[in-house]
Amino acid sequence: NRMYPENDSPNNHVEISAASWGDAVKAAGSRDSSAPEFAPFYFGIKDLSYGDPLSKTWKKSMLTKIQNHTKVPTFMDPRNKKDFMGSPEFWFSSKNAGAKAHMDTHTQMTMSVQLSGRKRWRLGLIPPRTMPHLGLLFEDGSVYEHRRKVGKEWTPTYDFVLETGDALFVPPATVHETNNVGETGSCALSVTYQLSYPLPAKFYRAFWPRMRRTPDISEAWPLGRCWATLCTHKKFSGMAYSKAVAASAAVFRKFDKNSDGFLVASELKKVSDSQGAVAFHDTDGDSRISSQEFAEGYAFWFAVEQQVVAGTPSKLKKLHYKGLEDLPTKVADRVEDFTTVCLAKEYEEERNQIREV
Repeated sequence: NRMYPENDSPNNHVEISAASWGDAVKAAGSRDSSAPEFAPFYFGIKDLSYGDPLSKTWKKSMLTKIQNHTKVPTFMDPRNKKDFMGSPEFWFSSKNAGAKAHMDTHTQMTMSVQLSGRKRWRLGLIPPRTMPHLGLLFEDGSVYEHRRKVGKEWTPTYDFVLETGDALFVPPATVHETNNVGETGSCALSVTYQLSYPLPAKFYRAFWPRMRRTPDISEAWPLGRCWATLCTHKKFSGMAYSKAVAASAAVFRKFDKNSDGFLVASELKKVSDSQGAVAFHDTDGDSRISSQEFAEGYAFWFAVEQQVVAGTPSKLKKLHYKGLEDLPTKVADRVEDFTTVCLAKEYEEERNQIREV
């Protein structure tokens, strides 16, 4: 079993057991004073679960050994076992090595366990946006360049060090960076897992406008639509807030089988994630949805969607909910051009705000 530098080809791998693996590090290429100097090494053994390993040196026997030593913590939903068995990834970092600031595209929470060494984490939620982007914004190191456009460096919300044995839960839509801050010659080794139960629906609701305008988390767009409308709306279309409030009543009555004025998970069996739908709408924490809560959540979602529809060029509207990877060249060029326009406008808006301050 071998590992390879994160920003290099899987063919340029080194033996995990090799004493000199630290000599094969690659520069991270970061342009931020606090960013890691070198890239970490990656051992994505999870890929064997899907029959598509990035390195032919990764063996099924190693994945089985890892799975046999993995248990879902007792405080977690036991349904996360499948995620734990199928998502382990190992990260090896020499001194001053780590992952550049980036955001993962999956919708689940991530748990990182520090197996050895000391690793500095810097994290921050994706920022508010005013434009309906369709191009990825938070690939490795992109956030440094975005901040430089307005004359600043990236300022994360959290900055701390994990010691050996510590664990960290990273929410989706979170920009994060890591760096080995241990002694020279040390190895900061960690393992990460994804977990799907429960999906953080309340978190998504709280920050939905920025989520809906950030394509890096586009996998959450259909989730939010289903939670907000109880899977009754399939089109890419919005609605004025007041109109959506009025329309919500009929949808609510459809699911309120006992006519008690509340919806609970057992009444939402036709909704793919009934618990997530309740969490999305339940603002008072009583584990049920009142007619008023539903009207507010339903209209809130439709109003945001209307803004996104209005701001998207007609030739690109069909891309929403269709997947944004492996686009035809002509379409990809249009997306890139639109991203340039969107960013330029947002940069100028932020510069104006800075001048006013």
